Amino acid sequence: MHNGKGAVTGMLKTGTKGLYVFDKEGQHYQVSPPCILDFYVHESRQRNGLGKQLFEHMLKVSIFI
Repeated sequence: MHNGKGAVTGMLKTGTKGLYVFDKEGQHYQVSPPCILDFYVHESRQRNGLGKQLFEHMLKVSIFI
């Protein structure tokens, strides 16, 4: 399948996303909070904690926090 060169088993993509929020007076503001944009764990590796490892590593090394 992967000819001994490795294979992607999971990935997590982060970035900012432009969102609109409203205050109590109804004024709207655009904010760009950090977000998880995409998250993937290969089906053969699901239910083994890999997704949690990816998420915890992202929190540890994230420049957003």
